[in-house]
Amino acid sequence: MAITLIADIGGTNIRFGLLKRNAISNFKLYPHEPTLTLERAIRRYFGEFGIKADSLVIGAAGELSQKGKISLIEKYILIQKNQKKM
Repeated sequence: MAITLIADIGGTNIRFGLLKRNAISNFKLYPHEPTLTLERAIRRYFGEFGIKADSLVIGAAGELSQKGKISLIEKYILIQKNQKKM
């Protein structure tokens, strides 16, 4: 069974959920903080639920550059296309 981590990265919070069998479960919200990178947030989420995902879908409140990067305005998160696997 394929499991997809879905992430909504907004200006105030990062929200995660798991999509499996056409249903979303395991919702979790993390407020932005200076030391919380996207990778750390994902690792924290996986650690709390003891789960790994097969794929990742991200929605982010920011502008996508031609180099495949999304920088959130006034936040500490940078999303880059082709980041390493976790």
